[in-house]
Amino acid sequence: MRPDLELRADQAVSRALASAKRKVVYDCGFGGRDPRAAGPEDGEGKCDCSGADSYWLGRDRYRGTRFPGGWYETSAIVHDATQEHMDFQKVSTARPGDVIVYGDYRDARGKHHEGHCGMVITVTQKGLPKTVAHCCAREGLKSAIIVEAFSVFWEGAVKSRGAIIARPLFLKPAVG
Repeated sequence: MRPDLELRADQAVSRALASAKRKVVYDCGFGGRDPRAAGPEDGEGKCDCSGADSYWLGRDRYRGTRFPGGWYETSAIVHDATQEHMDFQKVSTARPGDVIVYGDYRDARGKHHEGHCGMVITVTQKGLPKTVAHCCAREGLKSAIIVEAFSVFWEGAVKSRGAIIARPLFLKPAVG
């Protein structure tokens, strides 16, 4: 496990925004291992959503015995935010630097689907996510890391997949 960075929430958001300018290929299970690297991707340019979030938060996604399952991945983040509270706490209102996440799930036919996560970049006056950065597999993208409006995709994830807002307990408050 590589040493973590001590970041403020605004620094985490800046890392996410800077990553959106990098050429990254989505590949499940990759990236997010070196918080001091230039970007979240591994040496082959690959990263997934939880690898990107780990990097943006200044964490090595491998957590050893300190975190449920040993890795920052979507289902483990949900579990921690709702039960363990080692690194994350479920909250009802978002602020920049929070993680929006849903864990792995099975559809109506029983098919397994991986969960997904992203970082809240801006919020509405009511504390709802307004823009989100995330690493995703979407055809036609120059980079897998995108920053977009809180969209039908995320609203659907909240309603149908139980997405939650998870506050990183280790982030320091933003300046200003």
